[in-house]
Amino acid sequence: MALLAEYALTPDVFDETCYGSVELCGVHLQGLKEILLHEALVRDLRDGEWGRLFLGDHRPWHRRGKELVKKLASQRRLLPSAPATAASPTNDVEWCAEALASNGARALTGVIVSDT
Repeated sequence: MALLAEYALTPDVFDETCYGSVELCGVHLQGLKEILLHEALVRDLRDGEWGRLFLGDHRPWHRRGKELVKKLASQRRLLPSAPATAASPTNDVEWCAEALASNGARALTGVIVSDT
């Protein structure tokens, strides 16, 4: 049994347009921050490809989301995970499929997604 929970998150969780408002996105990210930085590890899918998404500005990442990913990295809470599907994901549904497929190699506690 693992001492810390291990989660995979789809990129949409950090995208402020996937919420009713920017403020609501920030509230949800604040709640995740407490759990992820104190009680969990986050799977960095496809050997870090997931984490590198947040270095670019091709989506409107919420500032708290970008800060959270940086803190996860600096606290060594991002765990690289080998690719689990044939092709790199190009959208959030495919990232979810990648996360679920990665569960076959090493069990996850859960996958966190937005409702969009």
